[in-house]
Amino acid sequence: MMVMMACTIIAVVLQAKYMAEDVEVLPDSLQTAAKNFTSLPFTPNAFQVEMLEGIRTGKSIVACAPTSYGKSFGVYYAAAYTTAC
Repeated sequence: MMVMMACTIIAVVLQAKYMAEDVEVLPDSLQTAAKNFTSLPFTPNAFQVEMLEGIRTGKSIVACAPTSYGKSFGVYYAAAYTTAC
């Protein structure tokens, strides 16, 4: 019960933070972090930049987002990043 409640809270925060009309504009706090991912074959959205930066800096990440929002890439990135280090 507690895990489901925590996931729901994270999902609500995510929706409030990233489901705005203009999610492609990165907040100032993520502008510097985004420069670490310029070699990707796509431009990551704000959710992905925050997730990838967390992985890169060794933080634990819980991703709760709608379908097709880029969560799977975070898993692939985490696997590649941790095996490359």
